[in-house]
Amino acid sequence: EEADELIQLAEQNNAVFQVGHLERFNPVLVALEGIMQEPLFIESVRIAPFKPRGTDVNVVLDLMIHDIEIIQHIVKSPVERVDAIGAPVFTGEEDIANARILFENGCVANVTASRISLKSERKMRIFQRDTYITLDFQNRKLLVAQKGSGELFPGVPNVKVDERELGEADALRSEIESFIAAIREGKPPQVSGRDGRMALETALKINTSLNRRPS
Repeated sequence: EEADELIQLAEQNNAVFQVGHLERFNPVLVALEGIMQEPLFIESVRIAPFKPRGTDVNVVLDLMIHDIEIIQHIVKSPVERVDAIGAPVFTGEEDIANARILFENGCVANVTASRISLKSERKMRIFQRDTYITLDFQNRKLLVAQKGSGELFPGVPNVKVDERELGEADALRSEIESFIAAIREGKPPQVSGRDGRMALETALKINTSLNRRPS
């Protein structure tokens, strides 16, 4: 309801409303543009060591929501169904969770988030016809494996692998510059209020699925 109110206020006052999803400005995701076609299956993992910050909400709203927003941006299809499982470990809320998201176009996303790991990792794997893509958000690396013509050996497809290191980039600066450009030039914001609302709606559906499971 609060998200709907903010969207309505922005539209009534002709104001730019951009939601702060920093990962959308990661150079790895920017480099993905032009490669994506119709994803069939997506797997994402976002894990981090425990920190007291953000423990007033569960890991879905703390960490997983960032991958949810990215996935919905990539898939561009309404969510048909979600199933989730999770567990509270160090706090009273789920500290680790896994969700299976089925989209109306048939794409499936398997999303895992944990805030009780001994290391940090932010990776996503995308599978589409003739192409496998790995995104390493943390180390800014992109791997694209595509099926080429012919075979290497009988029964073995000719797969071409392209690995890229995107180097350092200031995602926060890019996010702010995008917001300023939206104001000055009238461009649509990279992450609109409705984009943020869709991610929040899916996250809340995941929480509903978690709450249906016996404790």
